[in-house]
Amino acid sequence: KPIDQIEREMKDYIKEFGVEYFYFVSETFLAMPKKRFKDFCNMYKRIKLPFWFNTRPETITEEKVKMLEEINCHRMSIGIESGHQEYAQKMLKRMATDEKIVEACRIVSRSKIELSVNNVVGFPDETREMMFDTIKLNRQFNANSHSCAIFQPYHGTTLHSYCVEKGYFGKDELAEDLTYASPLKQKHITHEEIQGIARTFSYYVKFPKDRWNEIKIAEKFTDEGNSMHKKLGIEFDEKYRSN
Repeated sequence: KPIDQIEREMKDYIKEFGVEYFYFVSETFLAMPKKRFKDFCNMYKRIKLPFWFNTRPETITEEKVKMLEEINCHRMSIGIESGHQEYAQKMLKRMATDEKIVEACRIVSRSKIELSVNNVVGFPDETREMMFDTIKLNRQFNANSHSCAIFQPYHGTTLHSYCVEKGYFGKDELAEDLTYASPLKQKHITHEEIQGIARTFSYYVKFPKDRWNEIKIAEKFTDEGNSMHKKLGIEFDEKYRSN
C-alpha cells in the first residue's frame, strides 16, 4: 500500500476505534526498500503509537533500529527457526549465519525496543542434539521472549512434500496447530520427546546449565515431570518473565 494510504487508514482506526497500539502483519517487515522505510518512518512520526512487527535477522541494522526507536517501536519479533546452521540453510532456505542471527538480536536487545525470537522444533530428520543447537544459539543473547513452536507440515510447502516422500506424513493428512504435538512419524524421535523440549525450551535458554538435569525431568509428561515443570515455571516467571 502507498505510505499515505497507510497513514489515512491508521488515523481512521484511531478516530473510529480508539486504537492505542498497532501490529503490522508482515512476514519480513524490514525487507522493504530503503527509501520506503525512510518514508514510513517520516510518516509514522505523526502517528507515534507503539507498534510491533515480525522480521528476519538479515534485515536488522543499527541504523534501522535507531530510526525505529525514534518513532516509538515497542517490540519486534525475529524469526530464527533453527540454530543448526547447515540444516537451516539446506532444508529451510534460511541463509543467515548463526553469527548474523546473534549480531542482529544483540543490536535489538541493546536498544529500547523489546525483542522476541521465534523458534521451531520437530523438523523432519531433526535430532535432539540439533534442537539443542537452537537452544544454545538463543543463549547467546537476551530477548524478552524465546518462543518455541512445533513444526507442522502444511500443504503447499516444500517440507510437506519432503515429509510425504520420506513416509513421515500422509499425503492427505492435515497438519495441526503449531502448539500441538508433532504429527510426524519418525523412528529416531517420539512425539513426546519433541513436545517435552518445546515446553521446556525457554527454561533451557534462561536457566544456568547446572539446572539442565531438573529441566530434563520437566520434559516428561509424568507426575514427576509435570510437578517439576510447574515448579520451574513459577521460578521462571519470577526471575525472567519481566525481562
